[in-house]
Amino acid sequence: MRLLSDRKLLRVLQYLPIAIILVFTVVLNFFIVKDNNIKVDILVESVRADVIGTQKQKIKSNIEQLYQQINHEKKLVEQVAREKLRFRVDTAISIANGLLLENQDKPMEEVKQLIIDALRPIRFDDGRGYFYISTLDGMSVMHPITSDLENTSILNRMDSRGNYYIQHKKEELNNKGEAFSHYWYIKPDKGEEEFAKVSFDRKLGAFNWYIGSGEYVLDIEESIQQQVLAMLSSINMDDDGYVFVFDLEGDAKLINQKVITDHSIDVFKVNDELGKLLFNATDKKGFLLYNNKLVEGANLLGPKISYFRVIDGWDWVIGTGFHTNRVLTFIKEKEKILVAQGDDDLLKLLGLTLPFSLILTLLTVIVGRRVYRHFVMLEGQVIDDFERLKLSRNEMRYMAKYDQLTDLPNRMQLTENIENLIALSKLENKKAAVVFVDLDDFKYINDQYGHTSGDQLLQQIGRRFEHILEEGDCVSRFGGDEFIFCFSLLDNIAVAESKVRIIQALFLQPFLLSGVAVTVKCSIGVSIFPDHGSNSEDLISKADIVLYKSKERHKGEVMFYNADINEQVQYNSLLEKQLNRALQKSEISVVYQPQINTETQRIESVEALCRWDNSELGSVSPLEFIPVAERIGVIHDIGDYVFYLACRDTVALMPNGNNAIGVSINISPKQLARMDFEKRIMLIVHNSGIDIKRVTLEITENIFIDDLTTVSPVLQRLRAQGFGISLDDFCTGYSSLNYLNNLPISEIKIDRSFVDKLLNNKQSDTLVKAIIAIGSSCHMKVVAEGVETIEQHQKLKEYHCDLLQGYYFDKPLLIGDLVDRYAEKLS
Repeated sequence: MRLLSDRKLLRVLQYLPIAIILVFTVVLNFFIVKDNNIKVDILVESVRADVIGTQKQKIKSNIEQLYQQINHEKKLVEQVAREKLRFRVDTAISIANGLLLENQDKPMEEVKQLIIDALRPIRFDDGRGYFYISTLDGMSVMHPITSDLENTSILNRMDSRGNYYIQHKKEELNNKGEAFSHYWYIKPDKGEEEFAKVSFDRKLGAFNWYIGSGEYVLDIEESIQQQVLAMLSSINMDDDGYVFVFDLEGDAKLINQKVITDHSIDVFKVNDELGKLLFNATDKKGFLLYNNKLVEGANLLGPKISYFRVIDGWDWVIGTGFHTNRVLTFIKEKEKILVAQGDDDLLKLLGLTLPFSLILTLLTVIVGRRVYRHFVMLEGQVIDDFERLKLSRNEMRYMAKYDQLTDLPNRMQLTENIENLIALSKLENKKAAVVFVDLDDFKYINDQYGHTSGDQLLQQIGRRFEHILEEGDCVSRFGGDEFIFCFSLLDNIAVAESKVRIIQALFLQPFLLSGVAVTVKCSIGVSIFPDHGSNSEDLISKADIVLYKSKERHKGEVMFYNADINEQVQYNSLLEKQLNRALQKSEISVVYQPQINTETQRIESVEALCRWDNSELGSVSPLEFIPVAERIGVIHDIGDYVFYLACRDTVALMPNGNNAIGVSINISPKQLARMDFEKRIMLIVHNSGIDIKRVTLEITENIFIDDLTTVSPVLQRLRAQGFGISLDDFCTGYSSLNYLNNLPISEIKIDRSFVDKLLNNKQSDTLVKAIIAIGSSCHMKVVAEGVETIEQHQKLKEYHCDLLQGYYFDKPLLIGDLVDRYAEKLS
């Protein structure tokens, strides 16, 4: 029995190690198999996440790069328009000059018609582009599209935005010889609707013409859009990928590398799921997961992941994507490979025990390392793409905030810098100064040495400005030849004055431009925080105001904003506002000062004088409000009103007849320069019923200084109609005798400055006698202004001056007072 037991124990001991080994092997293999399955699952999930993530980053990077490129193309609209228009007009000018040269022996009118006939039929840009010709006086010579405008005045044409674009164009042409203009104009194919348009015009000096051409911004923008679509259609993405474009209304522009021009595909109708996802997106960019119904058969490829971006201004949606089924197929193939590899390794492990298990472990490590290296490589590519995108974004951000020529902060960055420095100064209870610097005669530098030298000058000035900056200072190029400093943390204004002197000192050293030493000066305007404003806009505006007041007074000087200037600015603003409504409020009146005949001592004429009494400003001097009226454009309405009242009152004062008294009316240079001035005053004379020979137009010598050739024919025609022409303030300006010789002057007025000194200044006495002698010899009436004493009266009578005017006889009177005062003499 014991022997049996021992045998059993021996047998047990014999098989126990085997059992233990078998159990250990089974248990070990169980855990190895389980661990192997877990590792395979983890690898599959890792590959899945990596592949989809990589694809998403790839399409995002592609779309972001295209987005930046499209935005760049958008910004070229204005530049493309200007280049095209300049080339066209230069071509037209060349044609005109060629015809002038070839036909020098022909009459000018015939040459003009040759030029018109040559340019009228020329068309470009699919027939929408053309040339037009006008005179610098605003007369349309040729307009192929609206020929009814030809031989009519277009000077006062105004677009739907209230822009007198012909007048603005004329001013630019007179100053520069060429002009770019922006305005709204009808399109031939769009009915009466107006669209934004850019035009370029250039003077043709031989005929006092300018030739121009225009281009609609919409057409240029559509052309660039078509170029962009053509570019996008040529882009090939991986597998079934393509760039798609549609607008926010769902109108497809580009699908599957095909440009859609006939509005035949409504994306949101074809794929309403895509439309809902897009409109529910909180941002103008992002990823979308949807079923693709836009391309036939695409739904068989499974859901699509796309990245989109909205193009502001064009209202485009641009994007690309990939179908998940293609990615899942790739992942499943990877999964099969990994599972098969695990099974194979497991079989080897089961057959060869531990060594093969170690080999399997080693193979697993090798496979893991390979997957890791592959992942690291893909990760590196993604990081490189992100770095390039970041670099591009930084460059764009720099371009948006810094001036390309000088590398100084531009106007956009300037406001942010000033606001920051104001906040810093406010925190420290200190002052800050905004210093507006404007180069004097910069246009002369460009004209004399060329625009390249002008750019060099701006660059050198920018570098000098940077060298004087201290902590808490900044400088920016505001535009053109203007720079703005901001000095913060100032203890007092004296510190600001010291810094301004440093700026001025920079201009004492000449600038070397293309080997030529050039000296430049600057004018400076300064405003102080918090004395003159609490934000950048107020401080820049007030620095600008004093800058130009400084330039008006004397170039090269510095002026600080102060209470007097502020009061003047407020007063001028109120004056302009009230003057615009003066006629509506019946605040403009006319008074009349008698002009007495020295021989008969009877009233022979009156001078009509404009007066303005305002409820807020009181009585405002004509010397103060007339220049403002000229500047803001109400002088024409006021002038017509005064002219009508003067004519009406004079007729009421005394009917037309042989001995009827006359009236002298002052005419502004702005009125005389207006194209329809003759027509307007002739209509007033007709409506008032006054005999035209009773009316004398008083003009000052400064009318002739700017444009004698334009004014002279107008005066000749007015004189021929019967108006008297009086030269006011005679001998106070330039070339007075020349005007008498070349202009139809019928009357000259001796300025009160000479009459004031008549009795105590021999030179004035001699000059007055000479003026009277000149008038007599030229058969012109002579009027002396400012007669205030009996001695002046007697002396002028002794010299045989024709008419006397001044407070010695009477002050300017309202028409009722004039009738009451001179009723006996008038009868």
